[in-house]
Amino acid sequence: MCEKPILINTTADAYFIDIYRPKNHPAYQSHEHSQLIDILRDKRQEKAIKHFADVLKPYIPEGIAITAVPPSVAVTHRSGIQLVVKILTSGKRIDSVDCLVRMKRIQPLREIENRPVETHLESIIIRQPERIRNFRMLLLDDIYNTGNSLKACKKMLLDAGAKEVRILALGLTWREDTEPQQGRLII
Repeated sequence: MCEKPILINTTADAYFIDIYRPKNHPAYQSHEHSQLIDILRDKRQEKAIKHFADVLKPYIPEGIAITAVPPSVAVTHRSGIQLVVKILTSGKRIDSVDCLVRMKRIQPLREIENRPVETHLESIIIRQPERIRNFRMLLLDDIYNTGNSLKACKKMLLDAGAKEVRILALGLTWREDTEPQQGRLII
């Protein structure tokens, strides 16, 4: 078990590196973490991919299977967060990044107010269940907004036989009522 305190948590099973401030937030220009998340999401630049992999690598023990929430569109290339998973699994961690696959496009959250868990359950499938079954899993996402995509993917991984699933987002979307507590990522 890894118990190094760096991450912020808001629930018992969801962890966050830092608050994410959207581009329209007054403090966005001075918040490098939010800018790096956007670079990762929008441009998939090596700088951001390497940064987040380097931040997370010391906290994730060997033998953990790692996957990521698939992008809202069915694409043939990997998202920025999926590329982070590829770096994290270059050692003795299990690469499960291709186990969750979006088969049907859904509206990006920035276009609508909410996407229910069911929307994700209907648009994502499990592939390569042998990379899930009986493993302790880490499920990554770039931004935790409503948490519905993470909840859906966690349910799918557990239903496919994962021993347990921990959730980690690079950023928790800032809201006036957001009061994160200091926590530890324990995998």
